[in-house]
Amino acid sequence: MKSLRILAPIVACLLIILTYLLVQGAAPDAARHERTLDALRTVILYNAALQRDVLRARAGLLRSYDPLVRSIENLNDATQTMPAARDIASGEARADIDRRVAEVIAAVRDEEALVEAFKSDNALLQNSLNYFNYMSGRLTTEGDGLRAVEIGALMITMSRFINDPQPEAAKAVTAALDRLARPSVDAVPASDVRSLVSHGRLIVTRLPAVDDLVARLQTAPTSERARALQDLYLDAHGRAAARAARFQTLLYIAALVLVGYVAYLFARLRHNARILRERLEFEGLIASISTQFINLPRDRIRAGISKGLARLVEHAGLDGAQIFVSRTYDADFSGGYFYRGRVLDGPPAERHHRAGFALDAREPRTARLHRRPPRRRASRGAGEGMPAGASDSIVAVHTDVACRRAAGFSGSR
Repeated sequence: MKSLRILAPIVACLLIILTYLLVQGAAPDAARHERTLDALRTVILYNAALQRDVLRARAGLLRSYDPLVRSIENLNDATQTMPAARDIASGEARADIDRRVAEVIAAVRDEEALVEAFKSDNALLQNSLNYFNYMSGRLTTEGDGLRAVEIGALMITMSRFINDPQPEAAKAVTAALDRLARPSVDAVPASDVRSLVSHGRLIVTRLPAVDDLVARLQTAPTSERARALQDLYLDAHGRAAARAARFQTLLYIAALVLVGYVAYLFARLRHNARILRERLEFEGLIASISTQFINLPRDRIRAGISKGLARLVEHAGLDGAQIFVSRTYDADFSGGYFYRGRVLDGPPAERHHRAGFALDAREPRTARLHRRPPRRRASRGAGEGMPAGASDSIVAVHTDVACRRAAGFSGSR
């Protein structure tokens, strides 16, 4: 129970440590990483496409605004997945990523507003330019006299203004329109002249505004902010991947330590099992020898002792053994039993190791097996000439004829 109280906190600590290493060692989500990079690339790509289509629409080469609408939709879709980029970092790095994402989203919102204004203003401008070119050409061809000259001069001035809409050119166009708006006796229809003048004035007012919108769209910071966010995100992702790799290495080391410890426990378990098995065999042998003396006749006790000694020698793998029975009041031996077993192969040290004894080369060892004195009785003991009430002692000696060393084993029987 005491060992369980000690083992439970250790196991809990190991589980906490391994769980922490496992969580921290998790690599960044590859699918989320690819979605974030795709969103950033989408913003950069469709922002460039938007700027190209704006220039084409301004030059009159793009008759439909559908490409502009698709670009804005793709930009909005990409910005919706960008907030997931903050999950790659923590602390100050996460705050920086959030700030960069907010800047990109704000830039896309500004571009969307500019595109909406551009679409309406450019539609009016392109319509007025087309009508002005058509009407001025028709009136110049059909008319004659002073009106035709004034319309021709207006066309030249307007052409210069369209190519370079500077304030001086705008003033010149306005003056030409004012002259054309004055009443005239020419045969040119007055309604056509008024329409020409109206569209001319609209061109003067809307052309600089449309060019300003085009310039603002071309210099929009969306791509730069997206690239800055991409660099910051990749840097944070690299740090997260390196940190995960370090924790994976630590987790691998911890796994190796646990595997080694399990192998050590397995080896120790096998060793203990072998010791227990040998002890069980020895205990079984002792029990078997002991049961032989139950109800054994007196005249067969000596033979039974010799047989039991032989079984002990054979079990331990010894060269031989001898039991001396002595009297407590006499130092001389009064009797004994001797058994000589088979000789083991190999050098003495190896034979002793095979017999299960660790011998010291410097001195022999003997084991004295003591037992309690028996009650005083008139019968004689197993030893020859042993009086009743004598305290017996048994000495088991292992002899090696080759090296003259001795070894013994201790017990309680």
